[in-house]
Amino acid sequence: MDPKVKELLDRIRETASTAGGVAYYGLDAAGKKAGEVWDITKLKWKRTDLKADVYRLYRDVGEIVYATHAKPDAPTDALDSLLAALDEKHEAIEELTRRIEERRQGRVCPNRDCGAAVTAGDAFCRRCGATLRADADKADKEET
Repeated sequence: MDPKVKELLDRIRETASTAGGVAYYGLDAAGKKAGEVWDITKLKWKRTDLKADVYRLYRDVGEIVYATHAKPDAPTDALDSLLAALDEKHEAIEELTRRIEERRQGRVCPNRDCGAAVTAGDAFCRRCGATLRADADKADKEET
């Protein structure tokens, strides 16, 4: 075989080998990113289901409140358990929101009604104005 042809074929083999390695790492990274996106999507679905539960509980609470308005002697025994269930659902939603933001490698506003994404170093939430600095200082102390 001609030495020039052999040299050309060796270069092609080396280039193909390098390209294959780069492609492997690229596909591996894409697969990991797809897995992260899937994990976030599953958490969002769970959060959406919890929010639907919250709306049903609000409806049930509203029915009891209206019943007591219409008939002041109407039973309200179920109200406490519905309110406790609402508190549990809200806590679960907050936890899922925190986990979603952790996976996005960001922070989230601690205000229960806001939940906006905030960046490291922010002292206040840009949406609602809630104080964030205490959370940032606390996180910094935990890292050290």
